[in-house]
Amino acid sequence: MKIRTETFHDTDRVREVITAAFGSPEDADLVGSTLIRAGLDAARALGERTVTVLGHPAYYPRFGFERADAHGVTCTLSVGPDEAKMVVSLDGGPIPYGDMTFSKPMADAISAYQPE
Repeated sequence: MKIRTETFHDTDRVREVITAAFGSPEDADLVGSTLIRAGLDAARALGERTVTVLGHPAYYPRFGFERADAHGVTCTLSVGPDEAKMVVSLDGGPIPYGDMTFSKPMADAISAYQPE
């Protein structure tokens, strides 16, 4: 995932978080939390500075995610609620502002989603 920014001359690389859950609610929470932490650790090890997620606003803050719009980050591709669009800095540095863009498979999935 990338965020286009006006503060830098190039585009900052940002990783996507893709959610998955299975088993009982307790198992899903444990497995999901473990996967999210492992993903954030892997992104940090790769030198990534920022991660974004479109997800449940009561779940992701436990991993440090904050509302994206509080940092000047928008997501025009998703019609979902603003509180579901979140971002976290992995290195404590500033979060680049701009509009979230996605890999093609993720963008296609978001575009195809039609909530009832």
